[in-house]
Amino acid sequence: MKLSDIKELDPYRDTKDGFTLFHNEIFNLPRDTFSDKNANTFARNSIYLSSVIHLLDPSKPVTNKELLLKMREANLEGKYNDSSFRDKNFENTYLNFCPNNIDNFYDKIGRNFRHIMEFNELFSLILKKSKHSFVINESKVKSYNKLSDNNLLEQVRSELLGLDFMNNDLIKGLRTGHAPSNKTGFYPIVHAILSYINSMNRSVSDFEIAILFGRFGGLYEESSILSRALKIGHKFYSSNREEQKNEFFRAMNWNFNYKSSQQPWFKFGQLINLLTETGLIEKDVSNDHAYRVTRYAMDLLKDDNMYFITDLSSFTERLANEAVSDSVINTYLSSHRIEIENLNKKIPDFKYQISLRSLKKERNAIKRSRNRVTALVSKILNSNKAAVSWYPSEANHFGKTIYNKELFQDENGIGYTEGHHLLELNPEKGPDILENLIQVDPNTHMFFHHASKRLVREMYALLRRDGIIDVNRFYDMTNKYHALSMQHIRILLDKQVIYADEAEKLKRLVSGC
Repeated sequence: MKLSDIKELDPYRDTKDGFTLFHNEIFNLPRDTFSDKNANTFARNSIYLSSVIHLLDPSKPVTNKELLLKMREANLEGKYNDSSFRDKNFENTYLNFCPNNIDNFYDKIGRNFRHIMEFNELFSLILKKSKHSFVINESKVKSYNKLSDNNLLEQVRSELLGLDFMNNDLIKGLRTGHAPSNKTGFYPIVHAILSYINSMNRSVSDFEIAILFGRFGGLYEESSILSRALKIGHKFYSSNREEQKNEFFRAMNWNFNYKSSQQPWFKFGQLINLLTETGLIEKDVSNDHAYRVTRYAMDLLKDDNMYFITDLSSFTERLANEAVSDSVINTYLSSHRIEIENLNKKIPDFKYQISLRSLKKERNAIKRSRNRVTALVSKILNSNKAAVSWYPSEANHFGKTIYNKELFQDENGIGYTEGHHLLELNPEKGPDILENLIQVDPNTHMFFHHASKRLVREMYALLRRDGIIDVNRFYDMTNKYHALSMQHIRILLDKQVIYADEAEKLKRLVSGC
């Protein structure tokens, strides 16, 4: 089969209308400049969003002009003076104006500033509320601002890996190329691109990446878009951009020239730049405008649909090894809760994969410690609510319990809870997996660890009676992960987390009898 035989391309062949339709479908991504430092510049400029949060009503959307006025005000207050992310060029270009002249000023710089704000929208630093207004996503912005300069590219890389173009405000708002509002799907575009390049036995051109992945073309799931790309990509005889373009034009029977800014690699090029700068792809030194995946990307792809979690875990471990504070790490992790929620919806065995990864890491570790990603997923799966909250009561010697309670918000705007291991992590060598965790409020957590054995037994008996804990999680620990020992069963029975008949069944499962 030749390129000219591929049926999916038939609606676009032969005519100028087909040529125009095909290229209008390609995502026209934001571009302030095509320098090689866009990812770093974008990340550093998040300080200008962070510093206006105190000047805005979080419930009231703002426009670009209104944001510029607040940024200028923050600049005059000296909010940027002590930041290592300060960008004098940004300030001179966008914040050096008279408020009374904002309309004329915006006419001059508005286009470039819109591109900057579209970057922020692409990575969800701002959340669209209407065509021209938005609110600042405090959790995302704080995550950038708390990291040191040498960690910013890793943050951008995590954002790239978490992009779902079927559920992205910027892509939904494009004038052309967006998916119809009645369509649903899941298109993690970066994973699709990396998978494609990795599967080809050659480098891949920016023209090829743009026409194969920079458009929906009536398909809205990664698997179908990737399948179509492989069908087309294997028909190219060359990796050279110009040769591929000419070959594709001949197959499509197009005798037309690109207009200014119509080239696919121009419209889609910024994403390719970002993938290069963040170390996911690298240029082929022997072939201009062609790319290969990096060793890091290859390692991510080995984890298939859990690639995002692999990257998240890797960066978290690096921050911990650099003695970065828990506050900074937790802010970074919390900023990715939406991506994790989406993965949980899209990956059928997501919970199992998280626990399995945690268990493997735990078994290879010299010193046992809590898995931060597993802890975050546990919070998300419980909707950031405490499964149980305990309060002392004079009327009742045991106290009062409330289930599935939403507590106060932490500094990242997330409902605060603490993860409690039913089989404690160190003294009882309990597995650090989702099945061994429940989310509780701080007081209840202290209760579990410091109350008398009698009271703790009463609490567990109550949680069993009311269905907050059931035995199935311990069957899963045994059947799915082989993570339960005879000693664990004795501990659970002693705590009254399980009943005698359940203990006997678990013993048979553990012993294989």
